[in-house]
Amino acid sequence: GREAHPTHISVLAQYEGWLVQVYERFLDGVDYNTQVRLINQLVKHFKINRVYYDATRGEMADRGLSRVVHGIKFNKGNKVAMALDLERYVRGNPDLDEPRLVLSGPTTSRQVNSILGVNRELKARTRQGDHGDAFWSNALAVKAAEDGPGMVVLGDIGAMFAAQHQLRWGANPLGGPRWFRPHGGLM
Repeated sequence: GREAHPTHISVLAQYEGWLVQVYERFLDGVDYNTQVRLINQLVKHFKINRVYYDATRGEMADRGLSRVVHGIKFNKGNKVAMALDLERYVRGNPDLDEPRLVLSGPTTSRQVNSILGVNRELKARTRQGDHGDAFWSNALAVKAAEDGPGMVVLGDIGAMFAAQHQLRWGANPLGGPRWFRPHGGLM
């Protein structure tokens, strides 16, 4: 959201097909640069693979966001798709092995009220500056989880490069030919 409106952050962790909220926070009146620092800290702390944010107005572009953070410009089509994905997780039946979303906090929390404030037309009641921020942050977090980490781990690339390095340069840990010793040091 704009600096004048609250921004909501939601971090979800996947556990046995469920999405469990491990962090949520409203940022009321927090400037964009501080928001970027917080998002980057959360990415590092929770080892997050993918983050989406509302990039419709482009306020967060070119502010130093982590490489795993991607903006999505909202339009009617993707808003409907994200809302349906969020609904699928909210209404999921664990007895039928359907995915579920578990939010932190009481059912009367600001987050839940913000989510419930979004109607069938995906318009939010504007109360206390809230424009359905928690609805959209959780919908974006569900989309990020659904889209997955975006890569497949095939093996330890470090071990592969170390073996190549050893074959090419021998035992020199700094690399390069045996006669090359940076800073005049001896090995």
